[in-house]
Amino acid sequence: MIELGRGAVLALGLAWSAAGCSGRVDTRKGSADSSAPVPALGGSMPASAGAGVADAAGESGGGTSGAGVNSGGRNSSGGRNSSGGSGTGVAGAVNTGGVFNDNFGLQLIPSNGWVDGAENALGIQGVIFGYADPTSKLGLIADFKDSHACVSGTAAKIDQTSTQCQTQMFTPPATDCYGEFWGAAIELNLNQPVDPATMQAGTSRPFDASALKGFAFELTGNTLPPPKSFRFQVENASTVFCNVPSIKVRLGINVVLFSDLVSECFRSPVPTAPTAQTAKSALLKISWHVLTNTSEVVPFDFCVSSIHALLQ
Repeated sequence: MIELGRGAVLALGLAWSAAGCSGRVDTRKGSADSSAPVPALGGSMPASAGAGVADAAGESGGGTSGAGVNSGGRNSSGGRNSSGGSGTGVAGAVNTGGVFNDNFGLQLIPSNGWVDGAENALGIQGVIFGYADPTSKLGLIADFKDSHACVSGTAAKIDQTSTQCQTQMFTPPATDCYGEFWGAAIELNLNQPVDPATMQAGTSRPFDASALKGFAFELTGNTLPPPKSFRFQVENASTVFCNVPSIKVRLGINVVLFSDLVSECFRSPVPTAPTAQTAKSALLKISWHVLTNTSEVVPFDFCVSSIHALLQ
């Protein structure tokens, strides 16, 4: 059970998603429905909960199950880079090095792994949680106690010599080696209702973000992957949009506009369209994705905080 914003006590469900990626081609189909419960106050998230997915950004692919475990109430501070001038929330103002002000729009405040729609004027509501591919999840530690949204661990190397890749026996819904070793992520569902009969979090629905121009957030922690191994993403039912290489997501305050996010951002040359502007009327979720590669593992230890929905 988890205590929510207005005193209601609800048993909620993690979002499950389906994906399938082949090499660098994004064939991911975004969807989500509820399943295993999120942790109780300060509790642990079971390793079997939550189906991890990601696009084929860089050399990572779609994925499968694995939510965070051992939510030890870690302090969501450290590695801050948020002092200095005021953030403006204007285009291209990524990693502003500033502080949040009114220009950053409406803040979305997690409470024990849940963002309550009654607590923000946009009605954004859903589970926020950590998850990973079957190999990366083995060392995943997730802390979503109170307002924390933190994960740590190591994203596995894409191992083309592994048994799964050699035998072509992948963990569903993965269909290839890139899907089997896609990495790890923090995800926030944007429009996830609660079933009044079961008091469970239901299937995520599209959220109309037409009134928004993007999102701002702060990243803190001891080990944030380098920009080539880390992306901010939004998605609708059919497409994942991620930040282009010139828009780097780093420690500190970041502002990412929908116009900064394109489909298949990993391609070279980088496509200029379609951008997330074309899909924002029906977004399902946002996420922070640790990307895998064929050369080495990618360690990570970071927190997401001060999430703001940026008004037009």
